[in-house]
Amino acid sequence: MKTKAFWKAVAVLGAVGLGGCEAGQTGPVSVTDDAVTITIAPFDVAPGQEVQNCHYFKLPSDVDIDVNHVTMDFSLGTHHAHIYYGAEAHPDGIEECFTAVDFEKWHLLAATQREKLEWQLPPGQALRLKAHQQLLVQVHYTNAQLLVTEANRAHGTMVLDRVEPTKVKGHLGTVFGQQRTIHVAPHSTYSITGLCQLPRAADLAAFAGHYHFRGQDFIGYKTDTTGVRQDEFYRSDNFAEPKFTIYDASNPMHFAQNERIMWHCDYDNQTDLDIPFGPHEVNQEHCNMFVFYYPAAGEQEFTPCVSWGRCPVQCAAGQTCSTAGTCVAQ
Repeated sequence: MKTKAFWKAVAVLGAVGLGGCEAGQTGPVSVTDDAVTITIAPFDVAPGQEVQNCHYFKLPSDVDIDVNHVTMDFSLGTHHAHIYYGAEAHPDGIEECFTAVDFEKWHLLAATQREKLEWQLPPGQALRLKAHQQLLVQVHYTNAQLLVTEANRAHGTMVLDRVEPTKVKGHLGTVFGQQRTIHVAPHSTYSITGLCQLPRAADLAAFAGHYHFRGQDFIGYKTDTTGVRQDEFYRSDNFAEPKFTIYDASNPMHFAQNERIMWHCDYDNQTDLDIPFGPHEVNQEHCNMFVFYYPAAGEQEFTPCVSWGRCPVQCAAGQTCSTAGTCVAQ
């Protein structure tokens, strides 16, 4: 695996025009007239182990870039691959990062829980990358139990196809929903439900849910304006084939103003382990939601829905989270 020192050296050499880096390439990312390509070089994942790395780099482009097609191609054993953008500079390089992403700093651009993803965005809509923008790609591989890393080596490629700005009518916004109060006791079942409101009336472009080995399902519902559950619109209940649902003219999904997304996960833990919230596949759990919608209010828009049950904050002592998603006295 190329180290953090390696990528720092590449950045330094590129800055002074040495080291053989072609124009429009910095570390693992290259830019052509057609696409932005991010290459995750092969790295080891030993049997029984997990690896979660964060790759930091700048977009090597002097102009903003619009993207209307996303391809992700990863080797067997991937648990997830996420792309984030940020406004604050971060040193280029690679580091292990088994911690929750700081959503104040890093904003979701695209994500997959699958080895392969082909996603054509809705007509006239795009994802925006700003010139020289700070990017983070987080890649998680597991080589244990339900996931096997092929030949104990992981690698992948992300291709973001460019579209001419004159063909773009608007941009996608993104939501990352994350439950923080998960706790599945040994030899027990557990469920958790969250609420998330989009910034405005919007159409979904894509939706995906995410959980670990003890997860049984991830379900998305639409609610009315008071948070009462209405129709189910998404269900993923096969860990081996997590769903990335794409919405288009043949499969539309519209949310009116103040309608909310309710997301729900069920778990079954038949081990002696106590399973809390956390990034590790084997002994922790997630109930994460990825939403891509339009229109965004501008070229980039991100809404974090970090939740403690249905509430957007952890309720104080003597309070409980109501079904409407507010902290109330017990």
